Amino acid sequence: MCNPVPLAAHPSAATTGPSVGASAGGVFGTAEDSNLISVPYSEGWLRAQAGAGQLDFHMGPGVGSLGYRFDLQPLTAGFGFAVEPFGGGGYYRVSEPDLGDGTGDDSAYTLVLAGGLRFHILIPSGDNFFYISPVLGITHMETDQSDVGEIDDIVTFGTAVGMNLGGRPGTSIELTVHRLSPSDDFDTDLWIFGPSVAFQL
Repeated sequence: MCNPVPLAAHPSAATTGPSVGASAGGVFGTAEDSNLISVPYSEGWLRAQAGAGQLDFHMGPGVGSLGYRFDLQPLTAGFGFAVEPFGGGGYYRVSEPDLGDGTGDDSAYTLVLAGGLRFHILIPSGDNFFYISPVLGITHMETDQSDVGEIDDIVTFGTAVGMNLGGRPGTSIELTVHRLSPSDDFDTDLWIFGPSVAFQL
């Protein structure tokens, strides 16, 4: 899972105050002729108020992203609606001795970049709140691995649905569904399902 589009949402109730959190769960992915399972799967984040909004530094396996959330309507108004643009990436490089003549190194790299937009719809329920967080993102990958070939851009569209159980530290439960679609129509879409629980301080 090296997609800088965050899988876990677990939004906080408001943009005020700092927050540190992490999610734990699993991931199941399925395509036309393949599937993947990753257990356990975890993401972490550090959030801090910045001006009228909230900075969200998000870390996943081998990738990171930075988002800025601003509330168009706060949760205290009856229901909340927020917008969060984000961007992120990751870099991988492997180097090992060339087994041919033994005089050089054989190396390969992969660069992953992504950007997108996430929305947060917050619905109060007593001291808790339900939320729906749809996301749209695009991922670009570059590599010098000749056996991989050309990698197309990947469009991610999906949503997270969950419930924040309130309190501090806070707990939330969530189910995320993402569809990853390569820009080449000949490639196969990948569906990803990610149930998780999160704890926030």
